[in-house]
Amino acid sequence: MSADAIPTTQTLEIPKAAALIKGDARPFVSIVVLCRNEKRFIEGCLDSLIANDYPKNLLEVLVADGMSEDGTREIVEAYSEKYSFVRLVDNPKIIPAAAANVGIRAAKGDIVMIAGAHAEYSNDYISKCVSYTQSCPAAANVGGVRKTVPREENIVGKSIAYVSLHRFGAGPAAYHHRGVEPSWVDTVWGGCFRKDLFEKIGLYNEALVIGEDREMNERIRRTGGKILLVPEINCTYYSRSKFLEYCRWVFRMGFWPFYAGKIVGRPLVALKNFVPLAFVAGLIATLVASFFTRVGLFALVGILSLYVLAALSSAWALVKKERDVRYIALTPFLFGLTHVLYGLGSMTAILKPIPSTSANG
Repeated sequence: MSADAIPTTQTLEIPKAAALIKGDARPFVSIVVLCRNEKRFIEGCLDSLIANDYPKNLLEVLVADGMSEDGTREIVEAYSEKYSFVRLVDNPKIIPAAAANVGIRAAKGDIVMIAGAHAEYSNDYISKCVSYTQSCPAAANVGGVRKTVPREENIVGKSIAYVSLHRFGAGPAAYHHRGVEPSWVDTVWGGCFRKDLFEKIGLYNEALVIGEDREMNERIRRTGGKILLVPEINCTYYSRSKFLEYCRWVFRMGFWPFYAGKIVGRPLVALKNFVPLAFVAGLIATLVASFFTRVGLFALVGILSLYVLAALSSAWALVKKERDVRYIALTPFLFGLTHVLYGLGSMTAILKPIPSTSANG
């Protein structure tokens, strides 16, 4: 549900492959890990970063923790005792934007990378992010492809991960779908930045509970920066696998792009963000009309029929992969639930007034 590649009228050279920078040319890198109550995943995340091939004397890993209560902090403290470049920093405001800002302020590096705690990173992730950042001066933010896998290896977890990644469920976000060559996009997951960028355009907007990365990338583009997605940079992301947790997350994902735009006073949504909203509005309109006119009933049946066919078609690959007919019922249902909840979240955001104390980014 995030953004995909966008056209650019400015011709900028994108390296097809960046040679890994070696020796004295390598900058000091600060990785800010956004974290709260990630006891289950923080070890895998830190182990993957520690296993990276980037020199440890040129690296620091700052775990910006939102005052976790599940034992996460103790795990990070144990890592910091073992590895001098791993450090726990407090995020009393809890939200991701504040975590990113706490980490950026504490960062010693010339390069700052934003990472998520429930993800694991390939062993050349840091080197390639840095190499493309250094070799492509036009890129203000560099990121890669995020592979989505279930947290729980059960039918619900696998279906949620599939829907979260599939174009029919998640849209054409470039960082979900591996391309062939680097391309200019409107956002990437996480991201790698030169630290002086934040001195020029400011830090993440802490008025936004969700969507701070979307707003930051929009601000980068608005001030003339470019965002580069590199397919050879990749990580593995563990998607939500609990049904109610997923439902709450989808509603918030629909709510915050629209509401965040109202808070900062400028649009933060793409055309595709309106698709679930239009779908829900169409369902409501035709449902109401169906009580009064035969045309309304036909329109409602037509919309639902086309949607069910599209959902079944989109779910078929998972059914074949798992060889389990239960997926043919659950996965289309999750597609529908995702679009309805996202649309309802967007509708709620449009109708909800912003607090008078909101600050622009």
